[in-house]
Amino acid sequence: TQYLQIKKRGEVSDTNGAIDFWIEGMPYKAVPLKEEALFPTGNWFQSRVAKKVKDKLEAQGTDFTQLMLEQAESQQKSMPYILFLSLPLFTMLLTLLYRKTPGLYYSDHAAFTLYHYILVFGLLGVALLLQLLLKLFGVDGNFVFVPILSITLIHLLFEMRFFYAQSWGKTVLKFLLLSISMVLLLALLFLMVSVLTLLI
Repeated sequence: TQYLQIKKRGEVSDTNGAIDFWIEGMPYKAVPLKEEALFPTGNWFQSRVAKKVKDKLEAQGTDFTQLMLEQAESQQKSMPYILFLSLPLFTMLLTLLYRKTPGLYYSDHAAFTLYHYILVFGLLGVALLLQLLLKLFGVDGNFVFVPILSITLIHLLFEMRFFYAQSWGKTVLKFLLLSISMVLLLALLFLMVSVLTLLI
């Protein structure tokens, strides 16, 4: 199977075997790719991923763009599951941040987390609905997630301030620590789910 990479004509230094073509008056070249460059097999994990990607590409007629679109769609559908898996992690982080606060137990942090996640899932449902409606009118609705995320973060800050009744300084500091930690944990979960969906 021959794999090709599309580049603008001026970006290609090695023209050996390249195919010239035009798109809307712009010159392009289809440059042959070596299979080992597209599917590296340095270790067991790389070999496994490379084999799965290669099999999917061949099953789809070597349409790499379509494969990436399907992968992105699969990742988007997995977001609610990733949020659900992150729920106990969120509670654990709150427990660590407020471990010196008397009168608070894991169940208190779990109740706070559950309330916050109900809001998150509700807003996420609204965002997905708006995205679907905008798509019907031919509008890319991905921008709706920006205000939804902003509302979620601002609400979380005020939740922490009034639920835990600490000063604004401590609340902002713990809010930042919680947010950064959750971003890292969600990125890790997202990476794990992405790899699993690619391997399955």
